[in-house]
Amino acid sequence: MEVNRVTNCATIRMGCTTIKSNEVDTYLICDPVIVKAVDKEVAEVGDNLTYTITIDNPSLVPLTNVVFRDTLDDNLNYVYESFQVNGMGKMPVIEGQTLSYTLAKSEPPSQVEIVFPARIAE
Repeated sequence: MEVNRVTNCATIRMGCTTIKSNEVDTYLICDPVIVKAVDKEVAEVGDNLTYTITIDNPSLVPLTNVVFRDTLDDNLNYVYESFQVNGMGKMPVIEGQTLSYTLAKSEPPSQVEIVFPARIAE
């Protein structure tokens, strides 16, 4: 069972009568869950591998400024202008073999899907 909210209330007892207070909630920030998949288990030099990364926000509060990073193997070349976030073309920051992208806000509960291809170098 995953806990993402704590609810509490108080009571007082006067004789045979129990009086209940209002409930108060505290929302917990839960760690996002990230899963990466690739479209091919077997490939050849020159083939494109398409990576799909899903990031789930199980919290009941938005996550902000989540930085996604993916460092590609030295034998892979990122296919420029192919990076997508939830089906929309985006431009990651590219430093050497590392792609990064900042997700400004992830509303609860939500899932972000990042997809990009990389070509196996010859």
